[in-house]
Amino acid sequence: MYIPSVGLFYILGSGVDRLYGMEGVYSGARRALVVLLVSVAVLSFSVLTYKRTAVWQDSETLWKDTIEKSPNSYLAYNNLGLFYYNKGLDDEAFENYKRALTLKPNLATAYNNLGLFYYNKGSYDKAFENYKRALTLKPNFAVAYNNLGLVYEEKGLVDKAFELYQKALILKSDYPEALNNMGNIYYEKGDIDRALGLYKRALVLKPEYVEALSNIGNIYDEKGDTKKAIANYKKAILFNPDFSDAHYNLALAYQSKGLLDLAIKHYKKVLRIKPDFYNTYYNLGIIYYAKGFVDKAIASYKKAIKLSVDLAEEDDIRDMYTDLGNAYFKKGLLQEAMESYTKALSMYPDDKILLHNMRIIKRMYNKKTSK
Repeated sequence: MYIPSVGLFYILGSGVDRLYGMEGVYSGARRALVVLLVSVAVLSFSVLTYKRTAVWQDSETLWKDTIEKSPNSYLAYNNLGLFYYNKGLDDEAFENYKRALTLKPNLATAYNNLGLFYYNKGSYDKAFENYKRALTLKPNFAVAYNNLGLVYEEKGLVDKAFELYQKALILKSDYPEALNNMGNIYYEKGDIDRALGLYKRALVLKPEYVEALSNIGNIYDEKGDTKKAIANYKKAILFNPDFSDAHYNLALAYQSKGLLDLAIKHYKKVLRIKPDFYNTYYNLGIIYYAKGFVDKAIASYKKAIKLSVDLAEEDDIRDMYTDLGNAYFKKGLLQEAMESYTKALSMYPDDKILLHNMRIIKRMYNKKTSK
């Protein structure tokens, strides 16, 4: 309404100006009346504008207000769901998407959003169904092609995923997420130079794209250019201070350079954002052990082991129990050390270093208990 309103208000303004400038017997009274009317209008509109700012406070207040005034607005429900999704409120997002589809069963964007919901829950088959439904309703839906590619990638069908990312780019040439996803496939295949090129193209389209910045940092780190890696991680954090991946990668980079206090700082930031990320606790344990804070190391290793159940590879769990055993041994807690080594050996019974350490501790423990 802004553009078509220009002519109307030009006419109103011209009329007020002419009325105010007219000469005559009652010109003084007329001017006072014009001033009064204009003042009342400005004051009224100011009050209405102030009240309206409460509605435009954020997307939640805006779409809730829209729904209150237009209960059958399927777009408002869909957009409110997207707001909740971005806030991590999955259940609220789901309810609003379903409500939008009740009002408009052929709303492709709502099916795409439901696909995102299921994808983040790890329900890849349901995500697949909803993305396919979105594409049936809207065959040129670039975002749905890209998201469907992510599902294929999770299923290990990397070539099919790559085709879908390409299809998304054909439909939407300025699509940084598709470029980034193609870069990820090249990265996993070991073609890091081609991956780097795609990540950089994504950044040209979206300079604040934190995932691409972090990925570029990973490539520079792999190339041994830690300085450039750190610069990209820092830039990602500058755009999004709550981007846990960048904090984690930055901490790893600092740890590799021996800047342990800086590494601890960023690992702790990761834990504020993702408190259940077991790798962070494990790496903190390694740093604490190196700095001589053995009690803190033990606490971190134990937390990492507790959180890693059903998530970590057997190799990782073996390493955690081994390092926990080393920390117990350093504290002189021989029985606890033996228990940790025993758990590690249950996974790798032929590990020569573990067997050697176990023999040493057993001799020390037997000697200590026989006194």
